[in-house]
Amino acid sequence: MLAAGALAAGSLALAQTAAAHALLLALALAVLLGLTLASYRTSAAALGRRRAMVCVAARGLAGAALLCIVARPAWIAVHAEWEKPLLAVLADASRSMSIVDDPRAEQRATRMERLRQALDQDPDLLDRLEVLYEVRPFAFSGRARPAATWTPEPDESPSALAVAVRAAGQMRSAQGEPPVGILLLSDGGENTAGADVVTQAAEELARQQTALLAVGVGPEGEGAPGVEMEPLVVPARVGSRALLHATLAARVRGCAASWIEASMAWDGQAAESRRVRIDEDRVALREEFELLPPGPGVHRLTAQIALPAALGGARLERSAMVEVRDERVRVLMLEHRPRSEAAFAARALQSDPRFEVVQRLLAGSERDPGPADPGEFDVVVLGSVRREQLDSLAAPLAEAVARHGVGLLLAGGQAVFNRGALTDSPLADVCPTLPRLAPPAADDKARFTPTEAGQQHPILRGVDGSPVDGRSTAGAAAAASGPSLIWSRLPELVGVARLGDAKPLAVVLAADERGRPLLAGQEFGRGRSLAAAWEDTWPWALRSDEGGELHRRLWRQMAAWLANRRPTAWVVTEQPSYPRAALAAGQQTVWIRAGVASAEALAARAAGGERRPRLRMGRLAASATAPVLEGQPTSAAASVGEWDIPLRRSGEQWVAALPEGLSAADWLRAGEYELHFEAEPADPQRASEGVSSALTARTQFRILDVDVEMQEPTANLDLLRRAADRTSSVGGAYYPLERLAEVLQRLAATDRRRYVERQVRFRPSEQAPWLVLLLAVGGLAIEWAVRRRGGLT
Repeated sequence: MLAAGALAAGSLALAQTAAAHALLLALALAVLLGLTLASYRTSAAALGRRRAMVCVAARGLAGAALLCIVARPAWIAVHAEWEKPLLAVLADASRSMSIVDDPRAEQRATRMERLRQALDQDPDLLDRLEVLYEVRPFAFSGRARPAATWTPEPDESPSALAVAVRAAGQMRSAQGEPPVGILLLSDGGENTAGADVVTQAAEELARQQTALLAVGVGPEGEGAPGVEMEPLVVPARVGSRALLHATLAARVRGCAASWIEASMAWDGQAAESRRVRIDEDRVALREEFELLPPGPGVHRLTAQIALPAALGGARLERSAMVEVRDERVRVLMLEHRPRSEAAFAARALQSDPRFEVVQRLLAGSERDPGPADPGEFDVVVLGSVRREQLDSLAAPLAEAVARHGVGLLLAGGQAVFNRGALTDSPLADVCPTLPRLAPPAADDKARFTPTEAGQQHPILRGVDGSPVDGRSTAGAAAAASGPSLIWSRLPELVGVARLGDAKPLAVVLAADERGRPLLAGQEFGRGRSLAAAWEDTWPWALRSDEGGELHRRLWRQMAAWLANRRPTAWVVTEQPSYPRAALAAGQQTVWIRAGVASAEALAARAAGGERRPRLRMGRLAASATAPVLEGQPTSAAASVGEWDIPLRRSGEQWVAALPEGLSAADWLRAGEYELHFEAEPADPQRASEGVSSALTARTQFRILDVDVEMQEPTANLDLLRRAADRTSSVGGAYYPLERLAEVLQRLAATDRRRYVERQVRFRPSEQAPWLVLLLAVGGLAIEWAVRRRGGLT
């Protein structure tokens, strides 16, 4: 009988439709039940009617279980549900929400109490939102955290508005979708980041189609003095003698008919200050400064605005990091013997105060060039040297370019490029062109013609007198008919080497009439290199005045492009001041960066390997007239109030973060602090011999013991308005607290739910295989037991 049931189930598995499947399954069960009843019809009298029914039921259960295993039937149910979009609610729980804005009012309600009263006006509207949306309320001060209500109790942490908005934007609904909207209930205070960070977070919401609905709680600030500074945008690198153009931009309100102070400072030291008259209630302030940078290194430039004492005396700051480089380029020129080319090139460079030229003659193959180490220079010009001299210089030069950022000009003519000198040399990788063997050519003349890429390159741009950035350089009148005419009037180059093909990352700056490279350059490691096919450009300087000027500009611009330097030693903090409460709460960190020109270059100069950095911090004495560490003794005894700050390597810099590694109870107090960075030689013996002393740098920062939450202005509704406007394209908007019901009604008026029907499939043989097997075995065991008890086999 079971075999017949299995055969019927086999036919069932071949059914092509659900209806046929169900029909065959029912037929198989009926056949199985019929055969079971027929088998017990004759033995019912011996077993008794009750026992016979138990055996029929047990065998039917076992047969049904076996049919589930063989036929694998499935039950399908339809489950319907509403998919709700995510609505994130951000409620400001910072301490400023406990402020009573109108102490003269009868109820003297705090900002949070006013928000609670506004929400209690229509509780049914909130219930409606729970039906239409997946509402997730969050409270934020220092960070966003889940909240049970929309009006949490304010805490002591400073408000981090940007962090909360970003955290809400990263939430996902049950379906994995971003929020359709963020309802922000706040006074607009942001005391851990700049206002621009808040607007950037809002722009990120707009890109993911999330609307920011901001509800402002607090005074509008009309007539209240306040300043909002724009980020300080300055060049990342400047020369130490170049004037830095910096713009102080801010929006000033409530300061009509008063004077404010605008200033710039380098590393906390005032550079320039001026008083600015404010004549209107709202002014877009823009002050231009021209500043002379301090010495080489990385420095912090701080823009400051101070309100007069009558308007609260608030002081606001914005900072930016600027790398100041010493533009005096040190050039080393190496030749085997005196040459006119080297003399004219040196004269062209020395006539410009930006360059310092050192010439070395290699009198013989066995003679060392002396103390001139390539790593001590910014640019090395390798002229006409002998093969054995090139072999001895190749490795140090290649290392200087790749690791130390030295610029290398290969200008040795045919002796360097066409006679195998570079074939197996370390300089083969540094050279922008592939090595090429070529016999001396009868026709070794060529006319220098800049390529299209070369005319736009810093080396050749403006060399021929063509206009640069809308201005004409010297000789522009002679170039009126086109730069190419100037080049054509110059003498042809003689003794030209045949350069190989340019490497994939190299650029050909000039070529001859046949398109063969005459000047090519590339970036290599931390430095740069040029390959010049000529041996003599000095005839250009003698041809005419315009030729002399072109010759000087060409050499100066080649040297300027090849120069690749770093500051010697520096240490900076990202901000000039930090609120103590934010540091104690972990909402802000004193990030410290420090570095040297190049750890490898300095190690080579010290001949002692990698340098060992050390960073110390000390609290400055309040009565000190000069930067001295608190308790610093005049003897060699250990200083009181100093801490060693652990540094970790990050690329070519070292970084540290406070208060990591320090106990806040030991050092976190209001006051002035000084950082002392020191990079010591790894080999003290070599350092004691005067090979290289330790490099040091200092900077200062302040920790302010101020309650930023209660410091005026305590509300910034204009910031909320501008942040919401960033999402206006996707429905974002700003509402005052009095219009809270309007924004809630707007949300409740739109049903964005989706009605989704899902099929739920249950297949016992796959989802509960052990249960099916247990039923099959159990049914057969029960039948066997009953039959045995009744005397049947």
